[in-house]
Amino acid sequence: MAAGDPIRLSEPPPEDLPLSQDKLKVLRQRCETAGLPFVPIPPDPNGWDEEMYTIEFPCGREKKRFYFHTEESLDKVLGFQFEKFSFLTEVEAIVSREDKMIEAPIRPIGQITHAIVERLLHVENPPFIQEMEFGAVLATASKTVGSNQFTATFQKVSAECAALLPMPMRQSGAVSLVIRGVEVPTHDDALRVLRKISTALFIQLDVTHGLPLRLIPTRSHLARQRRRAWPAAPKNITFPDHEYDEAPASLYFYGRGARGMPLLQFLAFYQTIEFYFPTYSQAAARRRIRLILKDPSFRADQDAQLTRILTTVDPSSRFGLGDEKAQLTATINECVDPRELREFIEDSEDMKDFLKSKHKALTDVRLPLDNQDSDLRQPLAERIYDIRCRIVHTKGSRVDVDLLLPSSREAAMLGHDIELVQFVALKTLMAASAALNLV
Repeated sequence: MAAGDPIRLSEPPPEDLPLSQDKLKVLRQRCETAGLPFVPIPPDPNGWDEEMYTIEFPCGREKKRFYFHTEESLDKVLGFQFEKFSFLTEVEAIVSREDKMIEAPIRPIGQITHAIVERLLHVENPPFIQEMEFGAVLATASKTVGSNQFTATFQKVSAECAALLPMPMRQSGAVSLVIRGVEVPTHDDALRVLRKISTALFIQLDVTHGLPLRLIPTRSHLARQRRRAWPAAPKNITFPDHEYDEAPASLYFYGRGARGMPLLQFLAFYQTIEFYFPTYSQAAARRRIRLILKDPSFRADQDAQLTRILTTVDPSSRFGLGDEKAQLTATINECVDPRELREFIEDSEDMKDFLKSKHKALTDVRLPLDNQDSDLRQPLAERIYDIRCRIVHTKGSRVDVDLLLPSSREAAMLGHDIELVQFVALKTLMAASAALNLV
């Protein structure tokens, strides 16, 4: 299994020359010596029609596939000692244990990359990162502990990093954090050291330079959302007939805009649903009370009859408002049609397979999709609530709950669940809408 997206060094020109067999032989020998799988990929009638090759690099317990298919990309990979590098699973980074080095591209939060150059160099009109040489240093700091010296450097990405990591970091230029002098015998050691040092540096720079930075999470195919098939030609818009509550609608669009931040996106959609908990968690109780009051035998002067109403509105009773999970379940039951929910899930084979499979690292709750008679709303509520508890670190119904971290592998797996909670949020907004009133 590959971690993240396939890496392609360049787009093929209109007419590529055949790859040099002599260079391919050299590359194959270097890969064999280093123990790196070198795999030819046959032409695909639905994809590339030229020869393509891939090198599989270590990436924790997985592999990172490095693709190349042009003479230019072949020359690039032969131009440096690629054999010494490995990758990390949760963030974009390369590791060289031989050089005791970790390099990870970084991004400013809410600002353009040029802000890093400007604030670290402390000069007016600094050069653009694209104009700098690979590896140009912006700032550096070192610390000696015992006989070991550790160095942290902010620089333009190295040529090796630019060649090995995804296209956006090569097209527009990027800044990276390079940590040297660290012994990282395992993948987990490297990830731990990178997170520990980068977090400390990023907090320091936020305080001293007003420069919030972050590592770049690896992209996962599980995080991709389906593409909706829009009509070939746009239809004319129609004037709306319904109005929506402003607060939950604002939360919904906040979630829509939080792409690339899966935990924030999930919680924004959850809070959209949560806004209506008081409304829909009481729906069953209201119906129950209405039936009691319509009963001709109801006597308001009898304690037993009044007890029937009290037990209906008592949160601890069967027909009560319930705890948060019960309120979520009630809201989903009131707002989501079970047939429509099933159709939404089964419309995507990837989503269907993911939701009925076991992903204990994310949640224990699976949806019984193979049973066509089952109502998916109850297990869906349990799944959404379980993930919500992991994000906000409350135990809920699980005593072994672990915190979901923003750049973790589990967070990258949230794509399908984000689609689901967004679907529920939208259905809840529509269910709670009222006739448009402009008077």
